[in-house]
Amino acid sequence: MNKARIAWVIAAVVVLSVTLSLVRRARQGIHPAPDAAFQPAAIAPLWPVPTEPYQLQGFQPGRVRQGMVMFLFIDGLALEPFQSMLEAGELPVIAELLESQPSLQLAAMGTFPSSTAPSVSEILTGRWSHFQVGGADKIHSFDRRTAELVRYEVEGHAWDGNQPTLFDEVSGAGGSAISYFEGYFPGANLNVQDELSYLWDIAEDRVRARNIGAYDRKMVDDFSARLSRAERAPNFVFIRFGAVDTAGHFFGPDSPEYRTAMRRTDEQVGRLLDQLRLARLPDGTSLADAATFLLFSDHGMAATRRFVDLDHRLAELGFDPWPTSSPAAVIATTIDRKGVFEHDVVAVPGGSNVSMIYLRARGEVRPMAWSKTPPGLDGHAVRNGRGEVVDLLRALAETEGVDLVVGPTGPQTLRIERSPQAGATLVRYFDPAGAWTIGYVPDDRRDDPFGYCPDAPELCCGSVPAPGDSCLHTVGEWESATARFPLPSGPFFMFKAFSGDPSTRQDILLTAEPGAGFMQGTRGDHGAFSEALVRVPLLVIGPTVDPDAVVPHPRLIDIFPTTLDFLGLLDDAVAVDGRVMPVFRREGAAGGG
Repeated sequence: MNKARIAWVIAAVVVLSVTLSLVRRARQGIHPAPDAAFQPAAIAPLWPVPTEPYQLQGFQPGRVRQGMVMFLFIDGLALEPFQSMLEAGELPVIAELLESQPSLQLAAMGTFPSSTAPSVSEILTGRWSHFQVGGADKIHSFDRRTAELVRYEVEGHAWDGNQPTLFDEVSGAGGSAISYFEGYFPGANLNVQDELSYLWDIAEDRVRARNIGAYDRKMVDDFSARLSRAERAPNFVFIRFGAVDTAGHFFGPDSPEYRTAMRRTDEQVGRLLDQLRLARLPDGTSLADAATFLLFSDHGMAATRRFVDLDHRLAELGFDPWPTSSPAAVIATTIDRKGVFEHDVVAVPGGSNVSMIYLRARGEVRPMAWSKTPPGLDGHAVRNGRGEVVDLLRALAETEGVDLVVGPTGPQTLRIERSPQAGATLVRYFDPAGAWTIGYVPDDRRDDPFGYCPDAPELCCGSVPAPGDSCLHTVGEWESATARFPLPSGPFFMFKAFSGDPSTRQDILLTAEPGAGFMQGTRGDHGAFSEALVRVPLLVIGPTVDPDAVVPHPRLIDIFPTTLDFLGLLDDAVAVDGRVMPVFRREGAAGGG
């Protein structure tokens, strides 16, 4: 099949996906806007991009501290290649931005699964995804209530849960908040998204790498045109750049195309800064001078050269899987959602070097067959379609290309299997305040799945602990004690992945070995659990940044309370799991207007 034909096939798939998304959105309804200022809009500059300086009336009056926070969110930006290119002078705009203002360069802990969802939900709410109801806690999942696949990248309404976002907080305080993202948020005064244009750009990138970044350029043009027509400057701007993630998936993070995408993104950041310099505030400063920038990624990117065919493996084990691991299968299952009732297991790639497995409850009357946890799930022994009892966790762990396999063995216990023989049990208790304390019980301390015991034996229990035992540790203790390990905060992240909405909670979770993935056709991916995927760049740049600040264990979830604190909107009544990072000088924020 030649490149032109491939492009048309991908484009057809894109159009179909977006059409289905729009139909679902119409069926489910759009969230009500907080006020009349809400404008859902597509990327299509209606006015020329400015070339001369222009005047703004300052910032929107309200309780928001005067100034602008701009999130430069570079999807799929891996820490190591970013740092190496920055040091080599291959990202001159970002390097100059770091030099022009006080700044901090941090390596922040992300989340698990290491994908845009739940990362964005946690960044914008400051709450771990399992505490959010109705939000995006996995990039792909299966909903037992509706027996449908959920794919958040084409379901814009699904990103907003029951937790207040930064958009809600800013607009609720009388400020102005703008989002450029694949989903939309009711709290934003302006949501700019164009799924068709973005996905079409991805289709072109797949066969003609020279077009990488075309959509990002359109987005910068759109923001520049809208800003030049505005009366006042916004207080909060959230901009997602997608070229790096696209190049990572199609070509791999070790490819020339990935580095080209990073350079193109650097250029677009430069064009954005040029436009901010044209916008003048009443005190004579430019918006670029008054702004505070947070540049970060949502997850890393790992090379995937080997496809792990879970559908084939599950069939070998006596199950009848609903195929979801190829682009064609994704479209087929999106169109024929009720086809799932012909099968007894769904393996949903979620990144795609992480996969969620859902087992059907046997003996149930359709369509309720998917609505309950399978009654045959006894520990990790499962009865297949032939009536045989299969140790499914162990069998999957022995599959070539699979790394970790995790499943519940009780209400507060998880079993971890890791090829070839390493295994462990996780036990969770709750303290009087409801906080988690977790114990890690490896089968063999010399070969434990997370690799903690040889260097930190105090983290490993010799037997199943009782409440109050010294080998139980809080979430914060796990975070601090394991920050130096390749699989940081493993016990917490595993329990987090098996919490949250029961309707989309998987029965078994798998991660792939380095170099392997569960989705056909990718050369790079994310979603799994390793330092390269969950530790990401975080740059804080602005006139009030403290360049000498010490930030122990920075996390993406800390961005929400830190931003609220900077804007003067932090309220003890807002529940957060993040911490305020001490990155700003305490004398207050600068800004004109």
